[in-house]
Amino acid sequence: MNPSRKGLAALLLSSVTFSLGNVVSKAALNQGLDPMSFAFFSVFFSVLFLLPHYLRQERRRFTRRDWRDLAVLGVLSSGVVNILLFFGLQLTTASNVSMLSQVITLFTVVFAFVMLGEKLTPTGVVAGFVMLFGAFLVSGRGEGIALQFGDLLILCMAAVLGFTNAFSKKIMARHSPGVV
Repeated sequence: MNPSRKGLAALLLSSVTFSLGNVVSKAALNQGLDPMSFAFFSVFFSVLFLLPHYLRQERRRFTRRDWRDLAVLGVLSSGVVNILLFFGLQLTTASNVSMLSQVITLFTVVFAFVMLGEKLTPTGVVAGFVMLFGAFLVSGRGEGIALQFGDLLILCMAAVLGFTNAFSKKIMARHSPGVV
């Protein structure tokens, strides 16, 4: 399989997994599962799954800056994001989470512009505003923009993920993606 098709397949699998995850997570939260427990165990099992892969990677010495950057990235992308996701999911619908999560791309573009100096085109800016407006409109079920508190938590999660996406690219200038 050529790299382009592999990437597309991985993107499709990621999108389907994330969407199904919202539905399954919402069902678990509706059954009374505590959002903090859910956030903890999702990170815990991810670490158990990824740790063997990490340990097989090339070992190298990390500077204090490396440890700080990786700690910030880990706390934000694994801890804060999961807490915002599961509390937000508890307070809104799974479909709102799926729709509002699409603005992660918009936040990533903004943070990449600010942190990495990546270019913004006028078409991209207009597309970003249309995306944001569409996500708000759909989450209001066609009755205008009607955000619930859970929706705001999901938007905060999207902003944090947008930041961590740009920040991880900055870290990958010094480390392999397997480390980051």
